[in-house]
Amino acid sequence: MARLATLCALSALTAWLAAATAAEPVVTPIASPDDWLRWVIPLPKEASLPTQVTLDASAVRLVLDPGAGPSAGTGFRQLQALFREKAGIDGSTGDIFEIRLGRCDEAGRIGDEAIPGAERLRELPNRDQAYVIRAVGERRIVLAALESPGLLYAAQTLRQLLEPRFRGAMVTLPLLTVTDWPDLAERGEWGGSSMRDIEWLAERRMNLVEFHTEHRVTADGQPVATVDSALLRRGELHAVHMVPIISHLNGMGQRGVYEAFPELRGKGSAAVYKTPTADLVAPCASQPRLVEVLAGWMRALAATASVRDISCWLGELRQHCDCEACRQTGQFALEARAFVAAWRLARQTVPDLRIRVLLTQGSYDSNDRVLAEIPPEVGVTYYDGGRTYDSSPQPMIYPLLEDYAANGGWLGCYPQLTPSWRIVSPWSCPHFIRFRLTEFVDKRLSCLAGYVVPDNRLFDVQVSAAAEWSWNAHGRDERAFMTAWATRQGFDRPDAVATWATTLGPAAWDLYGARFVERYLFHPQSLASLLTTRQALPYGQAFLAQIPDAARLHANRDACAAALTLALEVGSPAMVAESRAVLAYYDMVIALGRLCDVLADNRTPASERRDALQEHLNRLALAGCQNQDALRDWERAVAVGSGGGRLRESIEATAGTVHALAKALAPHGLRNPAPMVMGQPIGGWSSEDFRESAAIVREWEVTPFLVAPGTYEVTFQYSSGWNGLQTSRAALVSWPRDGADAARVEVSADAHPGTTGHRSSGNVYTLVLSSLDPDRRYAVVAEIRGTRPQDQPAGRTGCSGTVTLQRRREHDWQIRLLELRPDERAAGPDSLKTAFTGKGLRVGVVVGGYGSESLRECLQAQPGLDVVALSYADLRLDECQVVVWPQSRSSAVPPDLVAALESYVANGGGLVATHDAVGYRQMPKLLTALCQGGTAHVRDERWRCAADHPVTAGLDPKATLAQSYLDHVQIEPGPAGKVVAVAEKTGRPVVVAGDHGKGRYVACGLLPGCSADAQEAPPTADETRLLTNAVRWCARAPQDPPAP
Repeated sequence: MARLATLCALSALTAWLAAATAAEPVVTPIASPDDWLRWVIPLPKEASLPTQVTLDASAVRLVLDPGAGPSAGTGFRQLQALFREKAGIDGSTGDIFEIRLGRCDEAGRIGDEAIPGAERLRELPNRDQAYVIRAVGERRIVLAALESPGLLYAAQTLRQLLEPRFRGAMVTLPLLTVTDWPDLAERGEWGGSSMRDIEWLAERRMNLVEFHTEHRVTADGQPVATVDSALLRRGELHAVHMVPIISHLNGMGQRGVYEAFPELRGKGSAAVYKTPTADLVAPCASQPRLVEVLAGWMRALAATASVRDISCWLGELRQHCDCEACRQTGQFALEARAFVAAWRLARQTVPDLRIRVLLTQGSYDSNDRVLAEIPPEVGVTYYDGGRTYDSSPQPMIYPLLEDYAANGGWLGCYPQLTPSWRIVSPWSCPHFIRFRLTEFVDKRLSCLAGYVVPDNRLFDVQVSAAAEWSWNAHGRDERAFMTAWATRQGFDRPDAVATWATTLGPAAWDLYGARFVERYLFHPQSLASLLTTRQALPYGQAFLAQIPDAARLHANRDACAAALTLALEVGSPAMVAESRAVLAYYDMVIALGRLCDVLADNRTPASERRDALQEHLNRLALAGCQNQDALRDWERAVAVGSGGGRLRESIEATAGTVHALAKALAPHGLRNPAPMVMGQPIGGWSSEDFRESAAIVREWEVTPFLVAPGTYEVTFQYSSGWNGLQTSRAALVSWPRDGADAARVEVSADAHPGTTGHRSSGNVYTLVLSSLDPDRRYAVVAEIRGTRPQDQPAGRTGCSGTVTLQRRREHDWQIRLLELRPDERAAGPDSLKTAFTGKGLRVGVVVGGYGSESLRECLQAQPGLDVVALSYADLRLDECQVVVWPQSRSSAVPPDLVAALESYVANGGGLVATHDAVGYRQMPKLLTALCQGGTAHVRDERWRCAADHPVTAGLDPKATLAQSYLDHVQIEPGPAGKVVAVAEKTGRPVVVAGDHGKGRYVACGLLPGCSADAQEAPPTADETRLLTNAVRWCARAPQDPPAP
């Protein structure tokens, strides 16, 4: 009985304590404020959390003052939703503890109540978004702000703090003091998935979305523009500034402008940039009508009350109207002037309208003149496709714009927040974002409009980090941010996630910051040229610009491996896939380096060299496959389908790189391992294929791509155009290698309906090859249906895509791949060194350049010339009388090459450089007394002779001369350089010649030996004459030697 009484007493005591807890809040000290604050992103500027109170959630009352504003109402509802989710109540009936949201006046008062510290709000930067949170005694928390957005941010901060603090019916509230404001006034994005993600961005305190609109000119000359009012309302409810865009002015021709007003079309060929689908034409910006059109668009957009700011984009490319007025003032200064004049005109009916003018890569060289046109009330946003879409560890805001912002100008920027604007590859690197945003804040920018493609969900770390450091640039470090991010994501071990990101992120930055994937995997010939030139890995240059030596390369590879181990321990599929993707990139680079090392050593016996090359090529292919698998796994782990076509192209770029490197090594008798495990293009289609009939049968020979029996998949993938493709059947056919078509047999077939376009379905066909006969040839035959070009309406044209073939892998595919041996039937060279014949002028052509093979063949055909191929590993300058140096396909140049060539010329050698090799873009300048480098590359231009000189002997001095490539580089001659050829229209130098010491140099801005699509092609007759003359002149030989 005594025991029963004791139990009853304990039960009564427990019930009494529970009742007392519900009735009376319990106040206790907060032992670790950091544990609270790690739930908040971004970190508040000033926050003190000394104590906390625990009570029944039903005792809490949430109060929103009248007139708080639409976004404050959103914040209030978010708090209500939290209480409803966690405790099943909406905070409307509590009578013990009050949480109040209200707008205060500039004295910091809400009604008659003075809120401690709120009087500071009027003096804080970006005061419309600033807020305070104050515990008033032990039974009240007040959230106060001058404007509705500030209340939203206060509510979001409190909500994040409270998310983990509910336990059953109980909640623990911090008795806190917070004063907070953002560093940048505007923080957000343009493009990508930003229009879809307004609410998602707002949760991260992002408050800007710039978005494209439909704006055009009707046939009767009326400027019209539309904007989705529902989109604007979403922005208003979440304090997101929705800014419509008037797009690049060189696209006005696609908006009906030139049809209605022909006088606005820019004059001359310099105004036109041709694309496969439509011409981009710069406007005649000196025409008054342009102002009227722009003002009409501004008024139409501002007809919706919530549009009071418009982003105005200058023309994107270096196009310009060639009329006298436009030439005199400058295209982009006039475009800016037109936007400002249109804004002033539109403000007559919309007085509070604001605009911001977007700079571009086209305007870059004249941005000083553009800024001179901008009044203080107009903002400027910095964009340049090559400079702001950049993830390198280099400052972005250059002195002109830095001074503009420092002097009070409103300046925004369009940076990419991801590895690239073009590729899609995983990257969780808070270091990069902190670096970029700290620069913006310290240089007094006002706006971040980040670019994230194709989908924010793939780059949560990057976007959340941008939210963090655009709000509070000097708060958390990278580890603290990642700990907070992982905490909010619900990881059990947030500290381990932080270690993972701070380990992997910087290693990935070394590759992404040098545009390894974007520039080099998408253009693999630049990597293949390292093999053809027998050059070592270019540490500190090109794709290794951030990696100074082999020690750093291997340390980064080790960091990736360590990150993978951490990811596996954490158990996150997305982290594992990201780690594997970056690790595989490093393994590809290391394998490439080992290939370079083998080729650079001419002492290795041929058989050993071939075996070593095959081994490293196999390992390169293995790393490529692992990279492709990891990229696919990453997208599946984060958000299935979110990578879209850009992820697919990034995966294909990896395969393309392996194929390109294998092709470069083919002369050594190696087997290409890629077809065993990777897909590769076998053909494609375009609109012209369907001109005769919408339904056609296409055939592509695949004999070289069938490496073994097995199951092969044929994929039809749309790439561009308005129209997609329908597929119905694919078959594999075979016939004797030397036989007639009549002997064809169908080996395998797959028939089912499929489509490919912006979305694809059923576009993969499976074909089985049970045996591979080396005496037979094979082809894929497909039945497809497109849209005839004549049936495609204006503005909805184009239909193109790629067909790929891939063999399914066996379970032991990695072993099979690594066991692949060289082709014994295709012996490679015994020596990597070529020899002169001893007959004629000794001319060396550097391999691995644009047109190298064509130039060598062209010069070999000229009488009196003894021509060999040279590599960087074996330039043999002591043997050559003249060296021809075509523009390299890689921007990586051996660090001692310039000095070696200059010494060679000074001591009597002759040098001919083409295109960028004259000293343009990434290629170094040399012999600057003769040529100070290139100044521009000009399309749709030809050339003519400018002087009676041996280099131009035999060329018609009055004729316009042909070039094989689509552009040429215009040159700035040095004081000792002689201009011998110029551009046809502008008269600017294209070929410069001169003596240096005992030798001679010809800087040729043409690119002979290269077709318009950058493939090997014979030089034109004019280029052949010029090149031959240049070689003979540099060698001090007669221009026309006697026939042998």
